[in-house]
Amino acid sequence: RHSLKPSDIASCRVGVTRLVQGKLTATQPRDVLASQMSIPFSIALATARTDLTATTGPFLGVEDYSTGFANAAVMDFSGRVQCEIDSEVEAASSPESVASKVTLRLISGKEVTEFVQFPKGSKSRPFTEQEHIDRTYSELGRRYSPAQCAAFVDCLRNLPMLANVADMPRALGHVAT
Repeated sequence: RHSLKPSDIASCRVGVTRLVQGKLTATQPRDVLASQMSIPFSIALATARTDLTATTGPFLGVEDYSTGFANAAVMDFSGRVQCEIDSEVEAASSPESVASKVTLRLISGKEVTEFVQFPKGSKSRPFTEQEHIDRTYSELGRRYSPAQCAAFVDCLRNLPMLANVADMPRALGHVAT
């Protein structure tokens, strides 16, 4: 949204809830799996991925986390992200949706703050069918052909009528055992 690069950012503060603090706030995750559950790492990774936009697909996939985990600049930025309990975030959060606030202080001195009351995927901002399909193509398209992805998406669209769920991995070229 702001077309920033990591080198533009002097500091990053993330307002979180008590529920999140200490659980999803590791600044130096110990492995790739832990990095996927780290808000600071995800912010650092998303900032380093300058090709992420709302129109081209704002998706971080498993391979991005593996690559990012081995990237010293991503790890450095992750270590500088501060997560702090924020009263505005606490007040806006519910059992169904956890709000968030990110404040970036730029090298220029300017501050940029984004508050998200309802994150994408929450009950108030659910993913559309097309967004699910786009995400499926984004992730599976890294490992499977467009035809295999299309066959898998067809299986998903017709899941209630699918005679055998083993058809789903077969759509990707896997043989069920």
